[in-house]
Amino acid sequence: MSKLKKLSIIFLCALLFVSCPVTAFAQENTTTDTEIEYLEDGSYLVTEFTVSETLTRAAAKAGTKSITYYSSKDVAQWYFEVSATFTYTGSSVNCTKADVDYKIYDNQWKIVSTSCKKSGGMATGTIKIKYTVMGIPVNTIEKSLVLTCSRDGNII
Repeated sequence: MSKLKKLSIIFLCALLFVSCPVTAFAQENTTTDTEIEYLEDGSYLVTEFTVSETLTRAAAKAGTKSITYYSSKDVAQWYFEVSATFTYTGSSVNCTKADVDYKIYDNQWKIVSTSCKKSGGMATGTIKIKYTVMGIPVNTIEKSLVLTCSRDGNII
């Protein structure tokens, strides 16, 4: 093989290598904690807390806290969650996105209000919900879920 062919092949290989897009493969680590709060009437609230860390160039974490309310007969009545994404640098933290979501499983529960706010390294979701019998409110529950991220990326 002549030197010109070898140089041409080397040049083409180098050109292909440089022009191929480099894809960053993000790896995600997820942790979940669960807590149960029993109420006097036998009903209970199950709170789940999930943190997802995407290992990319940017230091970012996402977290979700949710509540599922169960009747004393172990039947899910409603669900509420707040989710947020945080970026952090070690010296600062910022909540870049926050949102709330809910589901009603028993139509006797009615949403009074929901809200979501973010500030610095904190996201707060609040729900006010009432249980009605023949249109008359019998029970009202108001819950707030808070996600806080430290400058080092620890979400609590």
